[in-house]
Formats: sequence, structure tokens, C-alpha cells
Amino acid sequence: MRKSYQRVLTAVILLVATPYSVIAQESRMSAAERLAAYQTHRSMVEESFFKNLPWQHLGPTNISGRSTDIALTEPRGETYTIYVAGASGGVGKRRRMKGLLGRRSSTSN
Repeated sequence: MRKSYQRVLTAVILLVATPYSVIAQESRMSAAERLAAYQTHRSMVEESFFKNLPWQHLGPTNISGRSTDIALTEPRGETYTIYVAGASGGVGKRRRMKGLLGRRSSTSN
């Protein structure tokens, strides 16, 4: 009796939950929308202040697409260090960015 009750309950839950999983999916993006999104992405890359900066990945290898923290160290002359942390634990590091903020630093070591 108990097994049949569990089977019926499982079947009811699956039947009730299945339509909601289908409704939650978004429709496919058309080719024109995809092309427009790609062109927007390319223009944002070209206008980015950071487009020509080389980055050194410090790990781990499973990088998510979400940045959670950005830290900028105190300037030493015209040299800065930026650390960018990812949501999955990845860290990126960049050094020696002359004129990073569009001004010369008055601090020197």
C-alpha cells in the first residue's frame, strides 16, 4: 500500500511540474536578433577602455562569466595592479598599466 501511494504521489508531482518546465523556456532568438546582439557586443569591445590590456589568469580553470569583485592597488609611479575575481573562484591579474585612470600619479616609490 505504501509503495503504491509513493508511486501515485511521484506521478502526480511529475505531471504537475512538467508543464511549468516547458513554459519557463524562452523562445529561440531569430538570426536577425542574434546578429544585432553580436554587433552590439563587437562595438562594446571596440569602445572598451580595457580592450588592449593583456590579462594573466591565476586560476582555477572553471571560470564563470560573472565578476564578483574588482580590486585596484595603490599606484607606484605609473604602475597599478588590478585583480578581478569571478563567481566560481577564478582570479585575473593585470600589472603595469600606464595612465590607467587618465591621469599621472603624484605618488612615487
